[in-house]
Amino acid sequence: MKNKKTLLALFLAAFSSAVFAQSVVITPKKVIYKRTKPNDEYRKTFTLTHPKVKAVNAVLARKIEAAIGFEKNMEISLKEEIGGDIQWLEEGFYDVKYNQNGVLSINLFITGAGAYPSSVNKTIVVDLKTGNRIGPAAVFTNLDGLLAKIKQIQQEKIKANFEERKTDTDFMEVRDEIEELLKKSDFKASDLEGFSVDEKGVTFFYDYGFRHAVQALEPDGDYFLSWAEIKPFVKRTGLLGKFVR
Repeated sequence: MKNKKTLLALFLAAFSSAVFAQSVVITPKKVIYKRTKPNDEYRKTFTLTHPKVKAVNAVLARKIEAAIGFEKNMEISLKEEIGGDIQWLEEGFYDVKYNQNGVLSINLFITGAGAYPSSVNKTIVVDLKTGNRIGPAAVFTNLDGLLAKIKQIQQEKIKANFEERKTDTDFMEVRDEIEELLKKSDFKASDLEGFSVDEKGVTFFYDYGFRHAVQALEPDGDYFLSWAEIKPFVKRTGLLGKFVR
């Protein structure tokens, strides 16, 4: 009887671990950082809401936290922001887009102010079994074909943007400048790194980099592909293979 109870306990522990590994618990931890020598009244503090992770074990949790941390992904230095001359950062937060089936997709956002207010956002996909961030080469195949498909979507959105704004006076005043900027717009292989996953499909992102005064005139830079559309480009043996079987 004792052996049976022991085996049952081991089975339940293993089952619970397997189920838990399909997702993790993420809770917000808001930290207000005080600058030692603020440049002005409005830069005394900045706030980061960190995603704290509870996984099947502490080692995995720390690895996932490291993979989705602000400093690692947003190219910021807390040391410099707190005690240095670089005092741009105002706030950082996150948004969990998907946390099931062994996949975590999370968006990180930071906002700050220099000459103008600005923001930066990045999307990260993590394998919850290993804690590793996943890049496009690990989950997609025929990257040239995928690039071509996304470029087509990009051109369609640029065309739609012009069509929607052809009677917009503000747009027409800077149309020549916008056209020149868009001639340089080109979704490249490096842009595949920033993708997001959810139950409906995969979204890729493009930053047009318009100057602050005309940012509101940028075309839509979110390029969504349903699982049916992206199926030919998904590695069946990769992390996302389960979505297209």
